[in-house]
Amino acid sequence: TQETHQDTTGAYLVILDAAEAPLHDEVVRAAAGLCTQLIQDGAYVALAVHGCGDIPPVRLGSGPRHLTRLELSLAAASPRPGDPANDHQPRRIERNRYPLGTVVIVLTGLADEALIPTLVRLRFARRRVTVIDTAGSGASHALDRLERRVRRLHLESRGIPVTPWTTPS
Repeated sequence: TQETHQDTTGAYLVILDAAEAPLHDEVVRAAAGLCTQLIQDGAYVALAVHGCGDIPPVRLGSGPRHLTRLELSLAAASPRPGDPANDHQPRRIERNRYPLGTVVIVLTGLADEALIPTLVRLRFARRRVTVIDTAGSGASHALDRLERRVRRLHLESRGIPVTPWTTPS
């Protein structure tokens, strides 16, 4: 088989769940920094923004122009919890083709259960999914914390690690 440059340099899908993030600005800046670092390292990066309206996913690409596309999508991310116009976003994420072994990095507060099945399907399609829980310890009501815990355990039981968000110092 013939390998392409993309097969050997690494492919990343960054998913930002902006629907409910108490630290929204910090999380968006961290996503932008992550995309910048990956592009500078020569990786191919795709981006999907979930939970803030109809921002189309950015397909895999690399280079300075592609980084500008990623940054423009992130700049448009503003929280709109429960936005019904965004219900189709998980299907759009799954429709895009990502090479086997693509690393999927998800920044989410685990508030929207619609994203969970998509992450599980990506994992079982042989993508390496890692979730960073951006809700932090300041999550609102006890019921919200319990629902997030159930979602975290559901992901972990499917082989998807969930790491708590730590603010950059």
